[in-house]
Amino acid sequence: IDSFVPLDGTYRRLDSAQAAFAFERNTGTLVYAYNPDAKIPLGGLAKLVLALVTLEYCDISEVLTVANNSRFPTGQVHVNLKNEEQLTVEDLLNCVILGNASDACVVLAERVAGNSEAMVTLMNNRVRQMGCTSTVFTDVHGVGSGAQYTTARDMAKIAAEAVKNDDFREAFGTVEYKVPETNRSEERPLLTTNYLIDNHILQV
Repeated sequence: IDSFVPLDGTYRRLDSAQAAFAFERNTGTLVYAYNPDAKIPLGGLAKLVLALVTLEYCDISEVLTVANNSRFPTGQVHVNLKNEEQLTVEDLLNCVILGNASDACVVLAERVAGNSEAMVTLMNNRVRQMGCTSTVFTDVHGVGSGAQYTTARDMAKIAAEAVKNDDFREAFGTVEYKVPETNRSEERPLLTTNYLIDNHILQV
């Protein structure tokens, strides 16, 4: 089915979603599409691609040291990383995926590529390898420039590729994670906001 008609058989279109794309992962069979090639803001998708690229370059047990946290973007979600704080790649990835933390994105980007700009190039190259021709990143956390975009079709390709990575799949499916106490911070509890695997907020 490739149409604007919802799967429940009615003719009511989606009230809020700008686009949708559903497919059967094993065969690639398209199940449902709604504006699949419309270019839309990519938001947190950038963080998922950053996480995948990080895992392809780093061991999750590697310890990184935060340096010069004044360069972290302002006005975004952070986990309040501190100068000289030491965390593992695994801890930082969970801060990114569960905590939506832009400061953790910067630390990982600099470990992988030397700086955020070079990481953006790696991220754009990686999605091109997946066949995504309608996705453009301009920062590592996805909430900056309005010049970056993706499509529902490309998002589906990226998600399908990312979950092939065992470490990514584990982190992406994690509901709760506790970043252990570090040399500069107390323990940080993280809780997913992915309602597909946990709806604790909706139950409150």
